[in-house]
Formats: sequence, C-alpha cells, structure tokens
Amino acid sequence: MFAFLGSLAHICYENVMNRAKKKRLHLLIQQSQHAGDITVSGYPNEYIKDSRIMKVFEQNRDVVGWIKLKETDLNYPVFQKKTDAYNEFYVRHGLDKEYAIDGVPFVDYRADLQKPSKNIVIYAHNMAKSIDMFGVLRYYNKYDRFCENSAEKAVDFYKKHPIVDFVSVYGGTRYRIVSVLLMDGEHPDFNYSNFIESSDDFNEFINQIKNRSLMNIDADINIGDNFLTLSTCSYELASGKLRIAVVARALRAGEDDAPDPVENNKDALLPKCWYGIYGGSPPIFERKDYSATMVSAADAMESQHWQSKKKRQISIKRIKQRKKIERIKKKRKKQLDESIDKPKSNKKGKEIFGEDEVVMVNGSKQKKAAYETLCAIVQAEIGSSFPAEAIKAQTLVSHSYLLFKNKKGESPSVFMKPPSERVKEIVKQVMHLGVFFNGEIAGTLYHSCSAGRTNSSEDIWHKSPYLVSVESPHDKLAPNYKQTKVFTRKQLKERFQNGMGINLEKNSVPVKKWFRVINRTKGGYNKHMIIAGHEMCYVPFLKGFKKITGSLIRQMVLPEIGSSKFEVYYNEDRDLFKFVSFGCGHGVGLSQWGAKFYAEIDGWDFEMILEHFFPGTEIAPIA
Repeated sequence: MFAFLGSLAHICYENVMNRAKKKRLHLLIQQSQHAGDITVSGYPNEYIKDSRIMKVFEQNRDVVGWIKLKETDLNYPVFQKKTDAYNEFYVRHGLDKEYAIDGVPFVDYRADLQKPSKNIVIYAHNMAKSIDMFGVLRYYNKYDRFCENSAEKAVDFYKKHPIVDFVSVYGGTRYRIVSVLLMDGEHPDFNYSNFIESSDDFNEFINQIKNRSLMNIDADINIGDNFLTLSTCSYELASGKLRIAVVARALRAGEDDAPDPVENNKDALLPKCWYGIYGGSPPIFERKDYSATMVSAADAMESQHWQSKKKRQISIKRIKQRKKIERIKKKRKKQLDESIDKPKSNKKGKEIFGEDEVVMVNGSKQKKAAYETLCAIVQAEIGSSFPAEAIKAQTLVSHSYLLFKNKKGESPSVFMKPPSERVKEIVKQVMHLGVFFNGEIAGTLYHSCSAGRTNSSEDIWHKSPYLVSVESPHDKLAPNYKQTKVFTRKQLKERFQNGMGINLEKNSVPVKKWFRVINRTKGGYNKHMIIAGHEMCYVPFLKGFKKITGSLIRQMVLPEIGSSKFEVYYNEDRDLFKFVSFGCGHGVGLSQWGAKFYAEIDGWDFEMILEHFFPGTEIAPIA
C-alpha cells in the first residue's frame, strides 16, 4: 500500500514538474518574440542576430534554430547535440537540460546547418492528444485517430499550412511541404532519416517520398533541391511504433508560398507492418528519374539563408585579378570574334554545326546531328542556370569527348534532356571549337565536383598528359560536395563478398579497423586500401587479381558513395558503418561545379576554365 502511494506521489510530482517546465518554455517563447535588439555574452559572431535564438542561447547553448508553422502552436526553438552518443538527449530533456517527458525539438546529429546538409531532419514528440511539440503534424495524417482525422481534413489542413519556416543560427529558409508519409520506426523499409548527405541516393529518396505520400501533392521536386524532414510518433498501431514524416523542400528564388495542387492518395505505399494488421497489399512502386536539371539546384542554393547576413567578400587580391582577367578576355574576344560569330567550314565547304556535323552516341552506330545532341547533353549535365562561360566549357568538353571516342570507333553512352533556348543559344556560339592536345582532339573527361582537387587519370585508369590533378577549391561550395551513406554490417558483408570475393568476417582484424587507407592519389582520393586484412581482390572483367583501391570499391561494391575520397566510421552500439565522401564522381578532368564557381567567383571565361582543368591543351576550331 505504501509502495503504491509512493509511486502515485512520484507520478503526481513529475506531472507537476513537467507542467511547470512546459509553462517556462512557453513563457520564454513569448518573451523571445518581443525581445528586440539584445546582446548575449558568448554568442558566436558567425551566428545570425535572431533575438528569439539569442534569448534561448542565454539559457542553453545547444540551441541551433527555430521551427515554425504559421498560425499553429508549432513555434519552438530547436536544439542539437553534435555526437551520436547524445543524439537523442532532447527526447526526454527540456530547455534546462533536465528531464522533461515532452522533450524539445532537436536536429539529427549528422546534419550540418552551416553548409547546409541536403536533408535536415528534425525530431520531436507527438504526445497522444497533445498539440505540443510536433503534435500539430498529426493533422496532415489522414489516419490519425486522436484528432478523428480524414483524407478530406488532411488535404484542407495542408492547403492552409503548406510552408514550414526554419531559421538556423546560420540563416533562414522557407520550405514547401511535398510529402507526408508513415514509416515503421522499429523496422523501417525506408529510413528517411539516413538521407542527409548522399546526393547519389536522392533520386531514390524522392521516389520513396512520392510513392509513400498520403497526399498527392503536385510539387516540382528533383535531386538538386534541399530538404527539411520533420519526424514524430504516430499511433495508428497499438504498439505505437509508427512514425510520421513531413518532408518539405526549400523554396526556390522568386517562388511564392501558395499551396500546390493536392488530393488524397488512395494508393499510398504504407509500412509492411500495416498490411499485416489491416490487410490489403502494397501498390505498384512507380519509379521515375528525378535527376536535377540544375535549374532547381541553383535556385535552391540562391534561396538558402534568406535572412543570412554573411555575404562573399571580394578581397583586394580578387579585384586585381578581375581587372587582369578583363584585359585577357578583351584580347581573346578580339581574336575569336570571327570564329565565334561565323561558323567555320570544313574542307568540303560545309558548316561544322547544325545538321552537317554528326556524332555517334549511346552505343549506336546511328549518326546524329552534333548540334542537337550537344544541346541535349549540356542540358542533362548542368542545365541552363549555370553561368554562360561554364556552359560553354561544358559544350567544348562534351563535343571533344564525343569526337575523341568516335575517332576510335566508339559511340559513348551519354545523358540527354530536351534543351532550353538559353542552352541552345550558348552551345551554338562555341560548338565549332574543340579542345586539342598536340594537334589531336582531346579526350576531355568531366565529373560533377571534385574533392577540392581533381584526380589524375593515371591514378585510376591510364596516364594522360592533360588529365592531371589540379586545384578546384570552390568545389566545397557545391551542394553535393559532402555526402553520407550508412550501411549495416550485413549489407557490407554481402556487398564485398559478391563484388570482390572478400569475406569481411573471416579474419582477425577488429571490425573498427576493417577499412584502412594505405596511400592517396595526387588529388587526395583513397588509392590503395586494405579491407579486413585483404590487399588484393578478384576483378571479373580483368579476369585476375588487383590491388584494392578506393576507386575499385566505388566501382564494384559501393556505387552509392559520392567519390573514392571517403572516410569510414563504425558505430559499435548500432553495428553500423557510416561512409562520408567528398566530391562527386571519378574526379578526373573538368569539375562542373568548379567551372561554375570559377566563372561566378573569379570571373574566368570558358578558355581559362578549360586551360586550367586540362593543362597543355589549346582551344581551336574543329576542322
């Protein structure tokens, strides 16, 4: 009896304390809305001067931002612990870092807010009937039983609340909701929280959120977008193990905040456990290509940090460099005016672009008009939003690469998309020019972005006098520069067994030391590696054994990782491996994002870009 009374007293005490903490939090939120200009000791200079965040910072320096859904009770400071061990600290801790059953919203420890990450995941509680923390998100869920929701009510709620505002300590971004989905929190068949940095996987991420969305929201999305995912509990199953995720993408430059056309999705893909309890069968998974046209990527980047006061500062050195560049550009323009404005003719007197010059592509001997093909390739590779000089550089490397391959009797595989008028016009200006080395057309390779320095072809395939390692420091600004991919031990064991014939478990090497980098390429990428004690592996297409390299691992085992410059971290508690890669692609030749930033930041023209990425080559008309 005394034990029962003691337990009851403890429960009552906790309830009183939780109500008091909740009251203090809401009081602080109210005060912060009207804090005005304040000064806070220790507040970092690089943080934005947001009075709400600064007010909270006085009490808890883990605060990293503010999340708000207009005209609802979702209006809270957001916190973050930067290590895996303390990631879920704020699940049951409040503003004062003391125990609080409701906790407070917190950002996944893997998310980088300064960069920012491709997908920022924020977690918070949904406590049954309460609308505190992320309780409001239940109104997007047509199955929620606590608010007696329906498909019609959920659609109406979305129409009134299509935009989420998230201001981090580095700046603010507004996000358009594009999907609302349910997931098994214990055994997820799609783990949205792992899609934070891995750009290679974002096509899969978008396919998943589209197929699983409880509403058909007609929103334009592609892998160039940045995302915000709000995750909380859902109670459709007695076990309470479901999670609801509200996924939103960053608003693009000039985009309004009106809701997208929306309707109930009768064929939403639900968690496997749902069908085991309620019956039915999963719908057909419709897979589409959401590869970025780069228009969205550029717009998303431009819309990031709309409150941020951090702007690029042009140094005196850069001003002098720009003046020098302008002098060089004027001189070159005078020399190339005739060749750029008037298409050259070949020996037969035919124009060398349009329908007269042809190339072979995509494994077919069928010849296609070079101009139309190049326009489609450039559109697919970088889109129409890149600076004109970067588009010109891409045109020349694509053209030269095709001709180099065609000369060897090969018709390379390329991506193509219907080109915009801007791309057509820019391609037309320079497609009569090519990249040459010693009088021969050059095999000009290209990739999305380097890891700060490009790779030498010699370190991956074969030696080339112009495919050498050069600096490309601006690549760190690219949205796909840093990517993260997480694998289970079982997944890696199967991958390495099937791809390289390596048994990761059959050795005496500790799990945390399975991946060792012996040396690196000139570009800083992983070269020779030892995997679980193995230095060699069998390569089927070579019909023999070869030293294990980072490039070979990416090619044969882990194509999902961004590049062969990667670091591996092992989480013993969860038995998971985290691969953090830098750069995107093989890293050889032209960096597309590097070209973009060299044009934007340093004012380089297409010739300077190409001469930098392909040393020793020259630009000349294609005869």
